[in-house]
Amino acid sequence: MSEWKEYRLGDIVTILGGFAYKGEHIGHGEGLLLGMGCVSFKEKFLMSGARPYAGDCAERYYANLGDLVLATRQQSDNLPILGMPAIIPQELDGKKLIVGANLYRVSNNSDFSNKYLYWLLKSNAYVNHIASCKTGTTVSMITKSNVEDFVFKAPEKQERARIVSVLSSLDDKIDLLNRENVTLEALAETLFRHYFIETPNPTWKEGKLGELINIGSGKALKHSDFVNDGPYPVLGANGEIGRANEYLVNETDRVLYTGRVGTLGKVFRLERECAWLSDNTLVIKPKCHFNYVYFLLKQANLQDLDVGSTQPLIRQSDVVDIDVIIPNDSIIDVFEKEVSPLFEKIKSNQQQKQTLTAQRDALLPRLMSGEVKVTGQ
Repeated sequence: MSEWKEYRLGDIVTILGGFAYKGEHIGHGEGLLLGMGCVSFKEKFLMSGARPYAGDCAERYYANLGDLVLATRQQSDNLPILGMPAIIPQELDGKKLIVGANLYRVSNNSDFSNKYLYWLLKSNAYVNHIASCKTGTTVSMITKSNVEDFVFKAPEKQERARIVSVLSSLDDKIDLLNRENVTLEALAETLFRHYFIETPNPTWKEGKLGELINIGSGKALKHSDFVNDGPYPVLGANGEIGRANEYLVNETDRVLYTGRVGTLGKVFRLERECAWLSDNTLVIKPKCHFNYVYFLLKQANLQDLDVGSTQPLIRQSDVVDIDVIIPNDSIIDVFEKEVSPLFEKIKSNQQQKQTLTAQRDALLPRLMSGEVKVTGQ
């Protein structure tokens, strides 16, 4: 077994600042501006953080597939992305990618693969290093030198490749489950469109969404109630934002939720799971026909209900006032019967994904510290 050597990150990579973009160029154009929204403490890369951009920039701000980018700041400890990496995925092949001002790009000058560096920058040692360097109170920040000064031990190249292979194997299984779930939901949405949009029935009645749902807001959780390894997810307008020991909805509930402030338009399902829903969400309980109401909300363009001045905001009263067509119960029952097995499979896949993610996250620090050795050719 090879001896692990000590390295300073700044001796094997160069940390480059991002582009100070102009707001008027966002939203159109052939370029794709990468922002902090691309970085997640859970996922490798979030597409929602990439926006069209029409402006020009210097060549040094462009990125390539497989490049690493790091978040330079963090607005809340409940969403721990400071210094965290994202790796630009193959799905962005052919796009003109621009690294925005709130990201650093990692320029690799070594025989360390970017995939190994990605996992290194998810390790406990790196996370603790960043926590010791950060500055700021309302917004936490790091500098290039903070990242470059990270010192770590690593094995020789072949063993690094074996470590990457083990972690990537688990990640590939997780990605496969994600892709299958996207396909299954797309099929369910195709059935929704077939039954209720492409072949409407003139006998169906016009109504308001409020006839089909009960609606309320989530509740604020104190900062001290967030627990890193808590058993229950804390859910916000854009998905999970942390963990807690308390829950607001339990395993008997079937609810939908969406953003009330901040991120608007995304609709999430929560079926018989314990979770805490934050006060920046709207909590929607269908009175019946859970899947039908889910797709009604998805196609309602909720972001168009924004009445906020300083930040995006949706009011409960505007949601219940959305015009809808209410078909006969018999046709909705047929639809529900067809799509229910699809969503049962999605839930099963999500449970498998959670198991694999827990295995990967438990294995990561042990592999990156040398506690667990990977043998092989």
